[in-house]
Amino acid sequence: MELAVSILSIKDDKNKIKQVIDSDADYLHLDIMDGIFVNNKVEMYDNFDKKLDIHLMVSDVEKYIEKYINLNPENITFHIE
Repeated sequence: MELAVSILSIKDDKNKIKQVIDSDADYLHLDIMDGIFVNNKVEMYDNFDKKLDIHLMVSDVEKYIEKYINLNPENITFHIE
């Protein structure tokens, strides 16, 4: 079993983010929101020392794939609606 940990609710707390990154979790799950597809807006560009699982909740998927592909994620999940 592999474990992905999301940092959405602690995005502004550097110490908590470090704890997640230093944990034994296999993946870091990033929820990316543009404020259009969903009401919240969250973007992250840090390069973390952990495999990334990126979840795009955005209206312009291609634009965000171009932004986040440079982080070399293991997975990028997005919605087609």
